[in-house]
Amino acid sequence: MKVIKLTPKAARESTLVGLVAEGMLRVIHDFEYVGPVGTPERKRVELPLITRVQFKLSPREWCALCMRDGDKYVGGCCGQTSAIQDIFQEIFRDGGSADACTVRELMAAASKHEGFELYSDGFDASELPALGKNWDKLGPVEKIGLSCQAVKDKFATTRLDRPPTRSDEPEDFLEVLRHSLDYLSFRRIFGKDPEKKSDGQFHANQELLLARAIPAARKFLEAAVPVLSKPFKGAAIVVRGTEEIQSNNVGFCIYQTREDAQKVLDLWKKGADEARDDEKAELFKALGKFEIRPLSISADGGIVWEK
Repeated sequence: MKVIKLTPKAARESTLVGLVAEGMLRVIHDFEYVGPVGTPERKRVELPLITRVQFKLSPREWCALCMRDGDKYVGGCCGQTSAIQDIFQEIFRDGGSADACTVRELMAAASKHEGFELYSDGFDASELPALGKNWDKLGPVEKIGLSCQAVKDKFATTRLDRPPTRSDEPEDFLEVLRHSLDYLSFRRIFGKDPEKKSDGQFHANQELLLARAIPAARKFLEAAVPVLSKPFKGAAIVVRGTEEIQSNNVGFCIYQTREDAQKVLDLWKKGADEARDDEKAELFKALGKFEIRPLSISADGGIVWEK
């Protein structure tokens, strides 16, 4: 019988489908928004590319891999394995989850060390389906490597290329602005050394993001300020003698009246009254640091502290 050897792409695709179907790997797909903003037609559409994966190892396997005395711990050999182990630890702390950049960093680090051939770009992908069928016989390092090989062709490497909205829907300026602000390097933009030049690629990336952010910011101001900007006058709880506004689980401690602000301080005092005896002194000391100050807020004038 003639044996048909799968192409690397087909082998990876087949293995990925099998791992996901069997619950050995969870994937999160990239997406974009389509349809006019603010209409029922607006919806989120899933794309083929994958942004994140979750490796489905058992608790015992994670312990074997990430505890210093675990029998699969790889961090003690050399500096290279220490770097690999650091990435394993990072993935473990994130619940077994990793984005595209982390996976690519892991594969780049591991492929340079003996014993991690499964992580190499030169690994024969035609072997992946057979490895997938023998999943239960693999160790945690091999399971993660197999999953990385299976998914790497599907990875969306970065969100730098575009915001999750289509260019033919320019009214979605909020998403464009959010995307650019997420990725701009503000330290480099507002740096005090204008003579320090960056490499061409970094400069181009910054310029592209700014080229999207600035028009979107203008649209945001044009749309938001007339509708949302309504001057507010009230009172805030601050650290005594400062303008440091306090906050709680509802938001900033700013209220319509001084009386409303006082009710919150009274509630805090009640909590201190009901605390254990060994906690009361410290809590009342903390409460003594607060005071109520009148203020007004507007989009044009900012925060103005009243007398």
